Amino acid sequence: MSEPSLAASEATSDSEAFETLKQIAGRRTLPIPVEMLVRHTLALPGPWDWPVRRAAFDALLRRLASARIQELAVIESPPRGPFNRYTLGSPQAAGLLPYDLRLLSLDPTEARCNCPDFLCNSLGLCKHVLPKPADVATDAVMAEAEAAGMEVEQMVEAANPQDTGISVETPLAPAAVALSSAPVAQLFNALRIERGADGSLRIEAPPQAASALASLFEGMARLLSAVGAAPTSGGAEQPRSSMPS
Repeated sequence: MSEPSLAASEATSDSEAFETLKQIAGRRTLPIPVEMLVRHTLALPGPWDWPVRRAAFDALLRRLASARIQELAVIESPPRGPFNRYTLGSPQAAGLLPYDLRLLSLDPTEARCNCPDFLCNSLGLCKHVLPKPADVATDAVMAEAEAAGMEVEQMVEAANPQDTGISVETPLAPAAVALSSAPVAQLFNALRIERGADGSLRIEAPPQAASALASLFEGMARLLSAVGAAPTSGGAEQPRSSMPS
């Protein structure tokens, strides 16, 4: 499949440029929302034409890939909220990285770093800046996933007739729909699945995403077990549970 592109005459359409950059990125920016980096690229100051902005976005993607390869991670965060000074570490470096890093705004993204790349490029970002927005985005997804997990716990209690007396035929609460919402979808998108030469599957995920998904699956398992273990009376056919599609 050919890579999305825009002719120079089409570059004046912000909406088309926005969608094209999203398609170029695909899932490569996760857990950072791709929309955030696209907006940052299109808002860069200066009379840049489409080819230059496209090149700037590719440059951001390369820096994000470099941060992942070097396993850059936030070691120390500001004491109150995500903004202000933070420090990075990497398994490939001894101790903390020596850069003065500050996140001032998330969306629009505004940050400061004293590394040579940040000081010389015109992107307003560097590979040292990007791990912090990734942390913030992951924390936001986990918070919403935990909320969805609490809703699963409530459904488990509602589906247990021994505790509540509620029939197992009671429809699942609308909260169940939250399990297929965007935050949980982002958790699944963070998974990397590879098939080995012997046919086996290898699944990798960031620790936080793996933990959040494990909690959701555990809650769903309890819900299904409670429904499946519901007693029947008079040999009547056991009611089927239904899940929203």
